[in-house]
Amino acid sequence: DNTWDIPTIGKRLKEKPYTYGELILPHDAGHDRLATGISYAAQFEQMGFDTRVIPVTPDLMNDINITRQFVTMTHFDAKKCARLVECLRSYHREWDDVSKVFKPTPKHNWASHGADSYRTGAIAHVQGYLKPVVKKKKSGIGRKRGYDSPYDY
Repeated sequence: DNTWDIPTIGKRLKEKPYTYGELILPHDAGHDRLATGISYAAQFEQMGFDTRVIPVTPDLMNDINITRQFVTMTHFDAKKCARLVECLRSYHREWDDVSKVFKPTPKHNWASHGADSYRTGAIAHVQGYLKPVVKKKKSGIGRKRGYDSPYDY
């Protein structure tokens, strides 16, 4: 929900049964906000989180291709990640009716927020900021495969 403020998001994160390393944040999370005079990253840090702001990269389409590859290395929990998977599957380029071609950038809509957050994680991985989590197999139970690439372009 993109209507939550940072204190609400931080509170909800702390309520979850997870141990966090760094919160990986997009490039604009390091910018001071007009309303508060402080960046999102600084607000999370004031709440006790470690943060890392991923720098902006120069080539969106290259980042999207990196993200496509990252999907194949990701296990998506069907219940906990249902909304993210829906965003990734719905992320697409916008059609230009006048020129009769696809625009060079993705359509900005409800799906782009989730897809962009996942892309930030993929770029963080390529830049060496994420450490893979390997779960040991339980006896007799194989690891479930993640979804195939949900991108439609």
